[in-house]
Amino acid sequence: VTTSGSKVAAKLRSTDAEVVAAACGGLAVMDREAGAVAELLAHKDGRVKAAAAEALRDMTGAEDFVPGLVKLVGDAEGAVRRAAAATLRKHGEVASSRSGDLAALLKGAPGIAACAAHALAGLGGAAKAHAAALEALLASDAEDASAASLCASGAGAEVPASLRKPAVAAAEALGASGAVQSAPRLTERLGAKDPEIRAAAAEALGNLGASEAAPALQKGLEDPSPIVAAASALALARAAPSGASAAAVAPLLQDPRHLLRCAAASALGEMGETAQDFALPVSQLLEDKLLPVQVAALEALPRFGAAGSRFAAEVCRLTMGGEDKLRVAAMQALTQMGERGAAFAEEMEAILDDPIP
Repeated sequence: VTTSGSKVAAKLRSTDAEVVAAACGGLAVMDREAGAVAELLAHKDGRVKAAAAEALRDMTGAEDFVPGLVKLVGDAEGAVRRAAAATLRKHGEVASSRSGDLAALLKGAPGIAACAAHALAGLGGAAKAHAAALEALLASDAEDASAASLCASGAGAEVPASLRKPAVAAAEALGASGAVQSAPRLTERLGAKDPEIRAAAAEALGNLGASEAAPALQKGLEDPSPIVAAASALALARAAPSGASAAAVAPLLQDPRHLLRCAAASALGEMGETAQDFALPVSQLLEDKLLPVQVAALEALPRFGAAGSRFAAEVCRLTMGGEDKLRVAAMQALTQMGERGAAFAEEMEAILDDPIP
């Protein structure tokens, strides 16, 4: 590995930016030469800077190069700042000492502000000190034009909303920071015209445990945008788990949009025994035509306690055939169903001889 790493590292000196970028990716996979890769954060070619920043995301010791990454969050090239922001967010609290530098960038152009807030979202409680600046950004309806064009063209992977819309990134950062005082401002943004902003605001309220936002989140369940309705369901489960919240979410189990059926099952599962009255309709999703919905139902049922465990037989049947992911999810659910699940020990033992990847 050392010899291979040295050979790949030698390519970092190539005059061909594509070769250098490929070498960065290879070294990231090997987790070698992080220092050499970090030196490229100051390269003159944006493709190389972006590749280096992205490579450091998965490399040991990348936290030692936080100052260079923070600087790139303010880069003029969108791909560079987005790669730097994503890497900073993954490394999280190790970058907390530079939160002030990131907060200063919140006043920049939309693309820079979004990336700065995206990075702050990874700092957890350290971002709380900048709640006022994030709240101000929350009011923005702007979007990074370069990222929007990239999404529209279909060239490459779609840029996440939090890396192109300042308000979305600000909502995520506030939700992650524990800034409960920001709940009123987030609730206001549930009325934004942009569905991605509404969804981000709902998610943040859930992460903050803002039970006072329950009425507004229940209204969000009827939002015409499925991403907003789904986010509202999950937010209710986290912020205000109650019989009333469960009853409000339950109708989505029969929604024609599979995203909402998944979200409803997951939300009811998160509420646990508080939502046990809806174990039956959740169990009916085991027969859904779409795998993600079935898996969501399997993950939810054990959380209802005895009310969910009574469907152990139906769960066991799903271990017998079908897609591997479904069978594995069913086996995992059975192991969480106490005595009802243990009653199918012989069936489970037989499955052990069945090679599931």
